Amino acid sequence: MFTRFLERFQIQRNFSRKTSSAAGMKGRPPSFSFLNPTTRTCLETLWEIYQKEKPKKVLDLGTGSGIQALAAAKWGAEKVLAIDFNELAVETTLRNVLSNGESQRIEVKMGKAEDFTEEEADLVFANIHLQVIESLLKKKAFFKKRWFIFSGVFGENAEEIERRLIQGSVEIVQRLKEKNWLTSAFHCVRKITFYLHSKSKKFKFSLNFD
Repeated sequence: MFTRFLERFQIQRNFSRKTSSAAGMKGRPPSFSFLNPTTRTCLETLWEIYQKEKPKKVLDLGTGSGIQALAAAKWGAEKVLAIDFNELAVETTLRNVLSNGESQRIEVKMGKAEDFTEEEADLVFANIHLQVIESLLKKKAFFKKRWFIFSGVFGENAEEIERRLIQGSVEIVQRLKEKNWLTSAFHCVRKITFYLHSKSKKFKFSLNFD
């Protein structure tokens, strides 16, 4: 279970100066119950993807405390870029990266999520506000990623985003809902369409590839 891996982390939350671990927190079971619902489901979804394959380059948009970036690094990512627009979140993530010995694999930067869509990545997760996700969906570069996870979106809004995505070459691979918050994982299926012409007919066929 993914929580067994999380128990090893030393995590400082960005709203506190206290450092915590799931195993060492008084009165806390080893389930990271202090995490909010969207972070928990995002981590579980990330874990499931890493059971299928090992994305090497990961982009974490809205990193918060950095726990998602740390999980990706611990589960097999070779390079993680963690982004947040909040200065305190960036400072907290930097401390958590150092305290967990992952400064070689995780780079932390301050900035807007929309400004980093051109970054090369096999997987991107965005646990951020609806308005930011909608802005990301307008970027063509965003859809060059193989996997992406959206979290932090409420109920009907999340379902609308899913409907928009599956109209293109994107498939939903997992959905987790907790307290009306939805986390969805998507796999981008790239498609090539061919046209063959004869004297009397025009043929169309497509090939999907990963």
